[in-house]
Amino acid sequence: MYLKSTELMDRYQISRSTVYRILKEMQESNRYPPNAIIGVGKRKRISVEAFQDYYMNMEWLRHPNMKKYVKPYR
Repeated sequence: MYLKSTELMDRYQISRSTVYRILKEMQESNRYPPNAIIGVGKRKRISVEAFQDYYMNMEWLRHPNMKKYVKPYR
């Protein structure tokens, strides 16, 4: 299932800047497939599964030494 950034804000009760920061980090990492984020500019749709995976493992994925202990996505 894919959602817009505003729908993710409502679902996870986080701010718009947090959603955009997470999306930027997801795009920069090689952890997620190219179809995790669909669209360009403001018309992006984000995979809920990929977003939730990053949101739950965010602190570990940001740490250079702990990153290797996170289970691979899918």
